[in-house]
Amino acid sequence: MSSLQLRAGFSGFGRVESRHLLGWRRRYHFTKSYLDAKNDPVIESYLCLEGITSRPSRPLCVFSATSLRFFSYLRMIDSSLVEKFASHSTHPETSLTTKQLASGQDLPDPFLTL
Repeated sequence: MSSLQLRAGFSGFGRVESRHLLGWRRRYHFTKSYLDAKNDPVIESYLCLEGITSRPSRPLCVFSATSLRFFSYLRMIDSSLVEKFASHSTHPETSLTTKQLASGQDLPDPFLTL
């Protein structure tokens, strides 16, 4: 075996749209995100095993952490926090538009620090 495909699917997120996943892909280049046939969000990553000898579990831990971050992002979208954050900011110089959030630009700090 020379590579692994890592995949995590999430159900129950009715408000997630393709534009949200496009924003995720723009920010996290090493993962693939899309809506499956049932319109459920999915995240994938490919792991090349060639040359991995000392700590093969490290990339799996990274994917696990990325999946948790993706789940948090989905929860923010589903509870309309992404749009609320963009439209209710009290500081014009730091307010984010829905377009910026959907593109993955300048996401709120809690999202970045997961």
